[in-house]
Formats: sequence, structure tokens, C-alpha cells
Amino acid sequence: PQYNFGTFAYTMNGSSGNPAVISNCKSSVYIDPSSSYSYDMAGIVYVANSYGDVYNCLNSGTIYNGKYGSCSGITSRVGGGSRVYQCKNSGGIRATDGSYGNHAAGIAYSVNASGQIFDCYNTGTVRGGDGSTGSSAVGSNGGNAAGIAVINAGTVTRYLFIKLYI
Repeated sequence: PQYNFGTFAYTMNGSSGNPAVISNCKSSVYIDPSSSYSYDMAGIVYVANSYGDVYNCLNSGTIYNGKYGSCSGITSRVGGGSRVYQCKNSGGIRATDGSYGNHAAGIAYSVNASGQIFDCYNTGTVRGGDGSTGSSAVGSNGGNAAGIAVINAGTVTRYLFIKLYI
């Protein structure tokens, strides 16, 4: 079976002027579907698809992904018009298989051109499917790991990333 997973919501779709909102959430979930063909995993919401605001949320849980897909502490993707802000990840994030370009990020692995991440921070250990560590705030390609976002076409500003090596 194939799965996408977020602790509090599967997807968020709002509209300009009326965003879908998830706020003040805390997750300490343990996700390890490594034996299945799962896709994207996230600590708070699977995807802030369009005009979704995710703010003041914390993930302290451990999140691994399965054979396909990526994993993130807060949301897998920040879509058009969506914002992730004042969020923190302190949990361990690990993509388990680099042969499919699996990403791992403390906050979100993908940010759309009109998506935004700001005032967020990551103190958790992040490890990409290719074995790379989240040694930078923003990464750029398949299999990479980043403390905040791996693929960024949008805006990532005012963040704190603390490198942790294990």
C-alpha cells in the first residue's frame, strides 16, 4: 500500500483572504513505515496545498519515510499562497532510501514559488536518503537533507538552524 501522512490533517486548501489554518499544535508522533511503499510523511500536516497557514506548531516526534517519498517535521510541501511560520522541529527526521531521491527536512521539504516559510527553526537531527545530513538551512536536489527546506522556489526567511551531528 501507498500512504501519505500528517498527524493533524491530510491536506489544507483555503482561498485568498480565507486560508485554511492549523495552529498551536504539538506532535510527538513516531512514524516509521519503512517496510511499506509509503510516500510523504510529516509531523503536523501532509501538505499545505493552497492558502494554508500553519503556525505556532511543534514537532518533537521521530519521522522516517518508506521506500518512496520524503519526510519533514512540519509539512511535506508548502503550496501556492501557503505560509508556515513560528514553527519548530526538534524531532529526528530521516529519509530511509536514497535511490528514489528521498528528501528530509526539519520544516518542509518543498516550497512552491508563492509559498513562504518564516520565523521557524529546527534543532532536530535531519538525515537524507542518500546519507547526507541537514548541514545547511536550504538544500537543492534529490536525496538531500536540510534543516529548513530542501527544494525552495518560494521564500525562506528569518530562520534559525542549529547543526547537530551524530
